[in-house]
Amino acid sequence: MEFKRSAGIFGLGFALSLIGYVLGTIFAFSAASQTSRYYSSSAGALAVVAAIFFLAALIGSIMMVVGLHRAMVKIDALAVSSVVSATVAPAAAPVGTSQPS
Repeated sequence: MEFKRSAGIFGLGFALSLIGYVLGTIFAFSAASQTSRYYSSSAGALAVVAAIFFLAALIGSIMMVVGLHRAMVKIDALAVSSVVSATVAPAAAPVGTSQPS
């Protein structure tokens, strides 16, 4: 089974969601302030730009989920059963039975 890389897509998704949210918020507030000063056409354009940045933030969040999924698949596939069996002490006898000597 070949694993896909997860760190790059997670990092890019994190950056995209953070930048998209911050810039989307800035443009949304700018559009709101333009609307309150006698309606102008720039308010509509700013609202569209804000929506695009919020969409980028959503795409970034989806990329982070995909990166986390890829990382979890890799962690699940690790061969830890041999390591665990070598370090676990043998099981004790059930309560009420005699211990072998």
